[in-house]
Amino acid sequence: MNTLAAEVLRAVHDVVNCQSQVLSTERINNLLKLGCHYLNVQTGLVSHVENDTYTVKYSYSETADIPAETTFPLGDTYCSVTLTANEVITTTHASESDEYSGHPCYEKFQLQTYLGLPIRVNGITWGTLNFTSPETRLTPFTELDIELMSLICSAIETIIINSSKTKRLEKLAYTDFLTGLSNRLFITERFEELEPNDNKFANVTCFAIIDVDHFKKVNDNYGHDAGDEVLQQTARKIAGLVRISDCVSRVGGEEFALLLTDLPREKAERVLEKVRTAIEGNAITIDKNQSIKVTVSIGATELKAEDEFNSAYKKADLALYKSKRDGRNRVSWSSN
Repeated sequence: MNTLAAEVLRAVHDVVNCQSQVLSTERINNLLKLGCHYLNVQTGLVSHVENDTYTVKYSYSETADIPAETTFPLGDTYCSVTLTANEVITTTHASESDEYSGHPCYEKFQLQTYLGLPIRVNGITWGTLNFTSPETRLTPFTELDIELMSLICSAIETIIINSSKTKRLEKLAYTDFLTGLSNRLFITERFEELEPNDNKFANVTCFAIIDVDHFKKVNDNYGHDAGDEVLQQTARKIAGLVRISDCVSRVGGEEFALLLTDLPREKAERVLEKVRTAIEGNAITIDKNQSIKVTVSIGATELKAEDEFNSAYKKADLALYKSKRDGRNRVSWSSN
């Protein structure tokens, strides 16, 4: 076995045994690069195929830059043939092949050499792995070439599956299961990314805590299913009244936290008042014949450059306590 083949096997082994901390994109690109060098072709591509659209997800090319998310009609690619196969398909002289010489891909790109294999994720065809070159290959592909192509494809399938699992786990880690909002961990990390302007300019970043008034009575009088419905509808109301750039999270029990970024103070006040009145005016259906209304108390603070999550939370919580003490169903601001 030659040196390049051994290097491909080591890279595949690394993926299968999860010994590398390198990002998925870099690992796939490295596999494509090794495959191109070993097979003596110019370009290696991993595509995602959905309906009739071929989308480049990863690429390596010695001659051209092929950006991720570049799309082609599936029918204009040799992968329209690859997707019907259960094994590696190859051609070393497309212009002399009945199957490829009349194909739109040959007429458009003049690719003489091609290897392709479907990528399957959890038993479903996800896309293709292919290596191509406009030059004719003088010798046919060997059994070792075909086997290494299959191993590269298996390694890429493993990376895609693991990457998908990681994304799902990250989403679960940052999501409140009941309301679908982000959770305390997410807003804490989002807070760390902020750069408050310490009030030197007209706009501020506001941190607020929103607490459902008398929530225990809802659970006691109507049951926990009704309590869950109150939390879910309250979450939807709040999320529907803020911008995409803002952040609303459920941080525990009947308590929500809200970050309003880069707003004039008066506008931040109006947003919080709008949240309060929208929830007050919302009738929540808890069964076919019964609906209830709830209110919220809100405590808010303007963030200063030196604020950390815990200090901002404490100031907003003191303002919330003032709202509760003064009769609930109101917005109070920290004096900072």
